[in-house]
Amino acid sequence: DRAVGSDEAAREAAVSREVSNLALRFPRHVPVLVANASLAFERRDFIGAQKYLDQALRLDPAHAEATLLRVRIAAEAGNLPYARRKLNEQLALAPDHAELREAHSGVLYLLGEYEEALTELDVADRLRGDEAETWRTNYHRGLIAEAQGDLDGAQEFYRLSCEENAEFELAARRHRWLAGRAEAEDAGEGESEPQP
Repeated sequence: DRAVGSDEAAREAAVSREVSNLALRFPRHVPVLVANASLAFERRDFIGAQKYLDQALRLDPAHAEATLLRVRIAAEAGNLPYARRKLNEQLALAPDHAELREAHSGVLYLLGEYEEALTELDVADRLRGDEAETWRTNYHRGLIAEAQGDLDGAQEFYRLSCEENAEFELAARRHRWLAGRAEAEDAGEGESEPQP
């Protein structure tokens, strides 16, 4: 196992070096910059990732993948106003981009703007049409329903999410927790169970 792990780590390091070298050779090639940002993000080098993403977005302000990763870094750092502003700028350029709509929903949820967040999820699903990944958007609808105090609605959204993607453990865990909580309340035990 150690040999396999070290071989894999060596391969990852070699790929990272090669992609980094490409950025030196092609500093204005946006896909190379985004690839470097992704690798830096995976290494948890958020400052390095931000530098590559900011450079990529200076060259191509409409690059959705760069924006999505830049917004994710900002949101994880707690900079929700920046994340919202960046998404609004990007949505002005690409209002029909489903992933941007879904990310916007996430930021709105974190800001407590639940109705707007739900609207963005609906738009994202409509934009994807038959390709909609409703297992993920139903999970997010469940989180919003929970935040609004609608635990029955949340449980139903988590159930739908699990039905659509049986391997999505986050939804399964939330569904089990809410089901257990409802059973405990029915048994008169109240809300003493800790949240997952």
